[in-house]
Amino acid sequence: MGNEFTTVIQVSKQFLSSEEIKQSQESSLMKDQQYQNYVSKKQEVMRFLRFLIIRLKFPIRVLQVTSYLFQRFFLFNSFRKYSSYSHEIAVTCLFLSIKMNDCIRKSRDLILVAHDIRLSPPLNSDEVVKDESDLTHILAENKVDEQRKKVLYFERLILECIAFDFRHNNIEDYLIKFSKTLSLHPQVGYISWLVSVDAMMTEVILKQSPHVIALSSIVLAKLLYPEIFTDKMVITELDSLDLKYSRFQCERSQIYESVNEMMEFYMSKNQLANSFLFDFLPKDLKFNDLVINLKLELPNHFDIPPNKRKAEATINKDDLFYKERDYEIGKAGTILFVYNND
Repeated sequence: MGNEFTTVIQVSKQFLSSEEIKQSQESSLMKDQQYQNYVSKKQEVMRFLRFLIIRLKFPIRVLQVTSYLFQRFFLFNSFRKYSSYSHEIAVTCLFLSIKMNDCIRKSRDLILVAHDIRLSPPLNSDEVVKDESDLTHILAENKVDEQRKKVLYFERLILECIAFDFRHNNIEDYLIKFSKTLSLHPQVGYISWLVSVDAMMTEVILKQSPHVIALSSIVLAKLLYPEIFTDKMVITELDSLDLKYSRFQCERSQIYESVNEMMEFYMSKNQLANSFLFDFLPKDLKFNDLVINLKLELPNHFDIPPNKRKAEATINKDDLFYKERDYEIGKAGTILFVYNND
């Protein structure tokens, strides 16, 4: 493809439909039958990122952009080709995310701590915090330089992959505003926040804008709370909660799709190991069974007929946007990166 074009226009598209994601994965994952390997590796990387963010004392909001960039990269790049560099790509995504969230740290710090975590993976979040006063002994300086070069290399690929589109809004900001508007009980607000953090590790962040994810997290927290806790006063407050989606510039279908996908995350026992919400819940709770039962009733909560299916949008399969990225174009020709109106 690099020899066929001298000038290419690459449009930035922040959020994609399920059909568009599936079409993009045809090139990056499906053609090599790598999808299950990718899912497994993504779970491993998200756990690694969780520990890395906690260890470096970054605000959890940096996980949102980090996860978005990581998943976005493997939408448009061959997993078979780059799977062995998954952790280096994850560190690069985190490096970009902290710059976009004004939490500046040197790449050297990230590389050293990331290497230490990979050498001695913590069993849980309580084991993460360590003294960072001296990590220089764990990796020789020439190895640090090698890793830094990899970070710079993948940084360029990721920036081209997102068309240098740095626009982003934090889910957390919307969640705080919505919680205040709805006068949510603090415990329900906290559960909503935990759900929103878990949502950052799913494909929801590739599909929906932050305000939709924030409201979806509140909706899911509202469904979960009465099944887990017995505080009648809070449950009564939730029953009277007026969730008019249009009031928050959201569509019913968007909330339904987001909540449905978040529930699928909780239905996977492997993914529960990464869940912030699951760590908060009572240990004897059969959470997996609870979510399965709620998911079966989900269409009723949204007044959606069981047999009603969303019509799939028509996608031009020959559109280069959905193809694997060719980074050789920029070496011999020109790429014009253009923002869209999402």
